[in-house]
Amino acid sequence: MAGMGIWESDADTVIKAMKLWDPAVCKRERDFESSLYGFLNKALPKEVFHRQWSFAKTTADIYVELKEGTKVAIEVKAGLEGRNEFHRLLGQAWVYALEWNVDVVIVLCGKSDPALAKSAARYADWLDEKVRGMQKIRFIHVATEMDSVSADV
Repeated sequence: MAGMGIWESDADTVIKAMKLWDPAVCKRERDFESSLYGFLNKALPKEVFHRQWSFAKTTADIYVELKEGTKVAIEVKAGLEGRNEFHRLLGQAWVYALEWNVDVVIVLCGKSDPALAKSAARYADWLDEKVRGMQKIRFIHVATEMDSVSADV
């Protein structure tokens, strides 16, 4: 149990490892996903990672089986610009947390609509609060050098 001082691997373990991830050369969602998958395998060599993990007619970009038993679905979104993709992301997070019964990490990469990015972060916080004690829901926005270059032009 986490409250008893025993360190547990969970969604926060994945987030901590990702702090050193640099997807600077990535442009497409598939590139970000491949880069993150390779990086996490090296950063957390004792954990088991799967790409495009399917269960119950839904597919997570990366699925992690942590050695302590916790499972984490990672959803990578690059360039979140449209409402349809935003709503799809919310639905995926919901399914992973409540139907798959796993921790969730939403990774927003690259330049995105600021309002959608903020709403996705707020949704992750809200869902995390709703499932508190069962799963952890985390959100991370990874900007790349390409974002700052295109924003200055």
